Amino acid sequence: APTSVPSRATESMAFGYCNAPQSAFGYNSVLKGSYLMAICLDEELTTKFAGCKITDIMITSGYECRGMSIQTFITTDPSKPANLKRGRYKAQSFEYNTYPLDEPFVIEAGVPVYLGMMATNSPDTYAYPVCADYVYSDNPNSGLTAIKDEEGNWTWSRIPNEKGNLCIKCVIEGDNLPVNLGSLDIEVPPFIVPGNSLDLDINITNHAANTINEFVLDVNIGDQPTQTITVSDAEIAQYLETKKFVVPAESTVSALNIPVSVKLVSVNGVAQDNNGFNLTDNGIFSSYSGGVTRNVVVEEGTGTWCGWCPRGIVGMEKMVNKYPDGTYIPIAVHGRDIMQVESYIPLVTGFPGAVVNRDPIVGEIDPEYANLEAAYEKIINSRKSFADLKLTVFPTDSKNELRFVSNTTFNIDAAGEEFALAYVVTENNVGPYDQNNYYAGTKLECDGWEKKAGKVEIYFNDVARGICNMYGLDNSVPANVKADEAFSHEYTAKFNNITDVNNCHFVVMLINRLTGVIENATMVKGLDGASVDNVKENQTSISVQNGRITLNGEGTAVIYTIDGRKISTIGANSSTTLPAGLYIVSSSAGATKLMVK
Repeated sequence: APTSVPSRATESMAFGYCNAPQSAFGYNSVLKGSYLMAICLDEELTTKFAGCKITDIMITSGYECRGMSIQTFITTDPSKPANLKRGRYKAQSFEYNTYPLDEPFVIEAGVPVYLGMMATNSPDTYAYPVCADYVYSDNPNSGLTAIKDEEGNWTWSRIPNEKGNLCIKCVIEGDNLPVNLGSLDIEVPPFIVPGNSLDLDINITNHAANTINEFVLDVNIGDQPTQTITVSDAEIAQYLETKKFVVPAESTVSALNIPVSVKLVSVNGVAQDNNGFNLTDNGIFSSYSGGVTRNVVVEEGTGTWCGWCPRGIVGMEKMVNKYPDGTYIPIAVHGRDIMQVESYIPLVTGFPGAVVNRDPIVGEIDPEYANLEAAYEKIINSRKSFADLKLTVFPTDSKNELRFVSNTTFNIDAAGEEFALAYVVTENNVGPYDQNNYYAGTKLECDGWEKKAGKVEIYFNDVARGICNMYGLDNSVPANVKADEAFSHEYTAKFNNITDVNNCHFVVMLINRLTGVIENATMVKGLDGASVDNVKENQTSISVQNGRITLNGEGTAVIYTIDGRKISTIGANSSTTLPAGLYIVSSSAGATKLMVK
């Protein structure tokens, strides 16, 4: 049984925020003179380590810098680097150099401490002396840099978050350092085949000066009895070091959204109750047999203003052409342009970007073709779906209104409140609008976009015209779903932005409300019903005869060559004569191809 022993003892430890060094960088090409690199022990940490002494500063060697001269420093005033001590890089790349201080530095409670190195830029030397772990971080204390302004003052900022944490540490000695303290977080696989073990990813962080050699977990899965699991030979040696362990747990449950709870019970035989750190984490998973193909839904964030978005346009079109069987469902979610709709919030943080089934096994990706193909394979091959969906869409007697009728069958019992249906309308041949093109005139290949102009007038496909509802409609799934018993759902909504309903696709998605993941979806083209007049009234038509294209009705029509070049505009009840060939004509009646003979 865990014992309760003192949590603090006389020790020394290496303190730092970083993981293992991954790469190095420098400032040779961007600045002249000296610069500082540092980490900071903030008020909370200095209070925790008050009275302890910093005896050494540890700096990792970068590329091509062995023998390079640097100065270490430690100070409480970031505007005045103090305790400067000259040294040289002696270690190989990505190994630590240890520089003892002339006098131990005593930590005062609540007084931040800055420590690191000063290096001088040598424009003729291509050294990269600064190491980082390149684990994305927004910790304000783990990667600081400073250069002198014109008045000779040091101006501090954080290194770019994508570079992660600087590989700088210090040695702390004292008689009140923490020992035998840990925390955990977990990652739960989203699905296992019934009868297989549940392989949990357990991340253990050391919050002590001594090594964590062993830890004990309590694992609870659904209504199963608690499983107590001991992990030996852990070897988590450094303060704030995090190490991942794959811990198999027995699972006998077959269901959807099974809860999992894991608690860190003890470290090195010492109970962890109320140690001030995160000791418990939770997750869910599903386990079922059989199922149907899980179709792949790509929600692409794009915009006409986005000059790199042509690669997403190319990637989406290639995937549509490769997978015409309905297993690939493209939805172009426009942001900050004329095709944006308020109901559909782009789910990406960068443009271009894409999420695939909103599933963390893929995450957010760049929508170039190779990435989309890889994501498709990952979703298709990860598991079958427990839900089979069918969809029919009808016009109603009200203008621009559509009625969605879906039928869904689960292959396993489920709690309906954990799931919801959403309906989407997309439209092809929308536009034409100008698309910014940053590939123009470059050597970057993008399926011919590099040969086009900086703005290209095109028609857009798969344009999201609306979603009902972004995260699923309330009460769209019965409270108690029975295996193999189909249930139906109807929903009616208006879509006033549709140009031509004949160019539309309609999608029904089943969303897991506990995870946010799209469990399955189905896409159909075209409406059922005798008439679509109420969806978009239009008395305009286009005709071609004797080499002339005529607009019959109100408005205007724009004529393009088949490769997208605008060549003519005609007004209401007007016509124009054109050479023989194939043209695209866009008007309020929609976009159509016409042959002039």
